[in-house]
Amino acid sequence: MLPIEQALDAYRRADYATALRLLKPLAQGDNAIAQAHLGYLYYNGDGVPRDVAMALRWIRSAAERGVAGAMSHLGTICYEGSGLPQSFEQAMLWYRRAADQGEPAAMTKLGRMFQDGTGVVRDMKQAAEWYWQAARRGDAQGQLLLAASCLTGEGFPKRPAHAYLWGMAAMIGGAAGADALLARAARENDAATRAQMQVRLGDMYFHGKDIPRNYNAAAALLKGPEAANDPRALSIMGVLHLSGKGVARDPAAAADWFRRAAERGETNAQFNLSVLCGNGDGVPVDRAAALMWCRAAALNGDSRAMYRMSFLYSAGQGVERSAEMALAWATLAAARGNLDAVQTRASLMQRMSQEEVDAATRIAESLLAGPTPLAESA
Repeated sequence: MLPIEQALDAYRRADYATALRLLKPLAQGDNAIAQAHLGYLYYNGDGVPRDVAMALRWIRSAAERGVAGAMSHLGTICYEGSGLPQSFEQAMLWYRRAADQGEPAAMTKLGRMFQDGTGVVRDMKQAAEWYWQAARRGDAQGQLLLAASCLTGEGFPKRPAHAYLWGMAAMIGGAAGADALLARAARENDAATRAQMQVRLGDMYFHGKDIPRNYNAAAALLKGPEAANDPRALSIMGVLHLSGKGVARDPAAAADWFRRAAERGETNAQFNLSVLCGNGDGVPVDRAAALMWCRAAALNGDSRAMYRMSFLYSAGQGVERSAEMALAWATLAAARGNLDAVQTRASLMQRMSQEEVDAATRIAESLLAGPTPLAESA
C-alpha cells in the first residue's frame, strides 16, 4: 500500500494520530490529496488542536491544485465566514469549481444556495437540478433534498413515487431527517407503488444506474416480501447469492432465487439456472432441466442461451446431434451481436451444403415464430 493510501485509510478509520503522522511529510512534499486531508484535520481539530489558519493554508493549496473536495470545503469556509470573511460569491465560485469536477457535496450546496436565494436569485428549478446531479452521485443530503422537491413539486413536477424512492436512498445513506420525509412520502403512495419503487431502487443499486453501485443496499431492498413476486428482483437476488456480493455466497439459495424468477419468465434467471443445473452448482446435475431452461432463455431472446443451444446441437450433448439446428441457433445468436456465434456460424456454414444451410434458415425462422418458451421447452 502506498504511503498516501495508508494515510487515507487511517483517516477513514478515524485514526487521526496515524493519519497526521503520515500526511505531514506527504503534504510538505507537495502531494495535493495529502494537503487537503491535512487541512481537514486542522480545521476540525482531529488529532491536533484546531488551527483554522493552518487548515486554510493546506486546503487552499489543495483547492488551487484542483482537488475537488478541497474546493468544496473552501466554499463552505467562505459561505460560513469561518477563518475568512464571509463571501457568498466566493462560496459559489468554489462550489461550482468542485461541482464541475463531479464533487456531489458541492452540487448539493449549490442547490441549497439556489433554493434559499443565498447570493443568487432564488431558483428552485436550478436547485432541483443540482440536487438530482448530487443524488445520482450518491450524496445522501442531495438525495433527501431531491426527494423533498419531488414531494412538494418545487423545481420538478410533483412525483410522490420518486420522492419515496429518493427518500429510501437518503435513509440508506444516513441523511438526517430522511426517516420523517420517507414517512410523508409513504402516505402519498399506495403499497403497490412503494413496492415498485423499492424494487426499482434495488435494481439501480445493483446496476449502478443513476446511483453508485451498492450490492449490500440492493440485497437489503430486494430480499423482502415487497419484491417476492417481481421476476427482476428475484433474478438479481440469485446473482448476488451466486457471486457472494452483498450476501454470503450460497449457490443453493441462488438456484432457488433463479428458479422462482425463471418460472415467472425472467430470461437471465432462466439462463443462469440452466448453467447451475448443467454444472451441478447448488443443485444436483440435471441435464434435462439445464436444456429446458437454456431453451426457454434462448426463445426469450438471450444470445448466450442461443449460442449454448448451438453448441449442444453441434456436440450432441443432451440432444441428437444436428448441424442444421446448430446453425439455426448460431444464426439467431449472431444476429443479436454474439461474436462467438458469428465465428461458429461461419465455421458451420463452411462444412454444410447449401441445402443444409437453407434448412437451418427455415428452422431459425420457425424458432422465432414458435410457441411460448416454457411450452416449447417442456
